[in-house]
Amino acid sequence: IFSDELNHASIVDGCRLARANGATTHVIAHLDLDALDAGLSAHAEARCIVVTDVAFSMDGDVAAVGELLDLCTRHDALLVLDEAHSVLQDIVDLRGTTAQVLQVGTLSR
Repeated sequence: IFSDELNHASIVDGCRLARANGATTHVIAHLDLDALDAGLSAHAEARCIVVTDVAFSMDGDVAAVGELLDLCTRHDALLVLDEAHSVLQDIVDLRGTTAQVLQVGTLSR
């Protein structure tokens, strides 16, 4: 599992639970696509999952979803997009993609 260093605490907790159950987790510098590409390349033999917030609520910046889709498609990785802070913002457009994507959100915030 590759996780952005500024992901919401709920994602961090999920990664900790996954690690406790045998998953390998890697924290990637905030929005660093080069580091993510290198990490995915180094673990090409593994089934990789990339998890990120779409909108980072504390900083107000937005993940480069298009580039993440390209990276995950190239490395055959699952992309998990947490849209809890970007619901109804029309940030993510997945039309035409062949990537493996899971979009999650919440109605509690």
